[in-house]
Amino acid sequence: MAKSGQTEPGERPIPKHGGFRHLKSFQVAQLVYDVALRVCGTYIVRGSRTLWSKRHTS
Repeated sequence: MAKSGQTEPGERPIPKHGGFRHLKSFQVAQLVYDVALRVCGTYIVRGSRTLWSKRHTS
């Protein structure tokens, strides 16, 4: 038996079939991204260097 937060040998933390879209953390991250995109589109002027720098920072 694996400790809490660990997987058994051969067991994958994310199923191979791509079930990550059902994970609550993925759904929340996607929601935050969508809201941030909408806020930026509403409050940042098109052509602004701020908008460009937000997209291209690592």
